[in-house]
Amino acid sequence: WRDVEETVRFLARAGAETVRVFLPGYTRLAPPELRLPAGMWNQLRRRAAAWQEGLGTPVLVEPPGLTDLKASIHGVLPATPAAAAGLKAGETIVRLAGKAVFSRVAAFQCLKAGGAVEVEVLSEGGTRAVRLEKEPGARSGLVFDYDLAPEAWQEFCRLIRRERAQRVVVATSELAAPLVAAAAGRENLPCELKLLPVPSRFFGGSIACAGLLTVADFRAAIGELAADLIVLPGIAFDQKGRDLVGELYLEAAPGRKVALLET
Repeated sequence: WRDVEETVRFLARAGAETVRVFLPGYTRLAPPELRLPAGMWNQLRRRAAAWQEGLGTPVLVEPPGLTDLKASIHGVLPATPAAAAGLKAGETIVRLAGKAVFSRVAAFQCLKAGGAVEVEVLSEGGTRAVRLEKEPGARSGLVFDYDLAPEAWQEFCRLIRRERAQRVVVATSELAAPLVAAAAGRENLPCELKLLPVPSRFFGGSIACAGLLTVADFRAAIGELAADLIVLPGIAFDQKGRDLVGELYLEAAPGRKVALLET
């Protein structure tokens, strides 16, 4: 821990605007001495929060372990429009220009693309509104963890409406499952939706991202689940629809309707 903290402090002194700390993953083949103990993610997050508070430099942990889509501000860069507006780490953006915010990614994209905007935030003292002055395309100075891109969710909604499926199974990584569930809870979807977190059996260990899942992983998780449509994350497949070992995505549920969410 001391080595990691000293590295973070060195980077902050050297002028890093943000520091990202990655928790190492391990596969099922890793020897016991290379496997991280239970609770390591939470311990790292607590320490990173303490380092950030002491340094003033945003320290982000990967994976962030998010469970909601609240546009909470992770950090504010000095001498930026966000700092000038008085926005602070720990506050949550609830509205931009009077419109509700979908996610952290949506808030970042909206602030990046737009110019001056009224920002309504929720903090310990209640709700307050500030005006953030910036040029369109200029950075706001706000730092967020990455959660769910609004265009990905919009594409998913278009897909299920286009297919007119009544029973839809959505296979996700274990990391993304809480975020997809949060989005589904906000939407009046025209179907019965089952969210299916897919564990990595091929790599195993602590591997939990969608990009490393294989067709065999999806097939084992889906089994005989009843569905008119099965949606898989496109990031797990190449341009030809094949996974890391060359198996076609359609083999995740042979003889059934399977679609990839490309966004």
